[in-house]
Amino acid sequence: MSLMMGFRRRGLIVGGVVGAIALCFGAYWWQSSSKPSPINQSSNYRQYLLAQIAEPIAYSFHHSNIPTEHSLYLPVAEWSGRLILPTRDQKIPFHHSPASNNATNLASNHNNATDWVWLELHHAPPAYQDWIGQLVPIRWTSSEKTAWVSSVTQPVQFTEATFESQQQGAIHPTRLNGWDKVGPLQSLAGARPRNDVMVRLNGTITPQIAENLQNKNSHAPQHTLTLLIDQMPTQISGHWYGLVQIRGVIPPHWMPQKTQESQASEGLFQWV
Repeated sequence: MSLMMGFRRRGLIVGGVVGAIALCFGAYWWQSSSKPSPINQSSNYRQYLLAQIAEPIAYSFHHSNIPTEHSLYLPVAEWSGRLILPTRDQKIPFHHSPASNNATNLASNHNNATDWVWLELHHAPPAYQDWIGQLVPIRWTSSEKTAWVSSVTQPVQFTEATFESQQQGAIHPTRLNGWDKVGPLQSLAGARPRNDVMVRLNGTITPQIAENLQNKNSHAPQHTLTLLIDQMPTQISGHWYGLVQIRGVIPPHWMPQKTQESQASEGLFQWV
């Protein structure tokens, strides 16, 4: 009799353990299945990066490098180029150069001084052609945008929802994560993972040239250029434009067997 009671007790204990394990497993399965598992999906931006046109080298800096019929193309703006986000060490505060005594006092507001970015200059007026292809800082004038820049300058700190959104393929400004002060210029330059935002400068652009005493005995430029702006830059899709007149519709001329277009496309439009 006592032997049978022992077997029953052992059976109850084993059954209880199995039931507890099953209950825990069921709770874990319900919790995990109730949340959508993150999927690292591809985005349109990642597909765009695979194209050759996504490389900065695809954009010509000089008018003479434009292919045939280059005289019919015009720059989209006097000042345009590629935005480059400063590093954490560069971004605060803004200094034109160690030798420029008054450069650090140009801004009347701290946020104005810290919200600056590099511009890889692609187009400039004739008097500033020597700086084409160079990195020049652009920043706000001392008083034009003080209140506005201060009101929109914010810290950037990713949340768990942001990281989950990234896993779903959304593009977020990863390089700005953890920055305590992000102004409108740095927000635009850092909006993408890479420095590939092309812009034109608007409004009143004030070029400021200072002597570069730091590199006076080197082959570096003996003067540095800073562009002071009073309006936000505008994103552009290209640096050149031309006007054409559509002459008519032609039959399809794509030749898959040659993976190129036939010369019939030349008759599609004429320059005006």
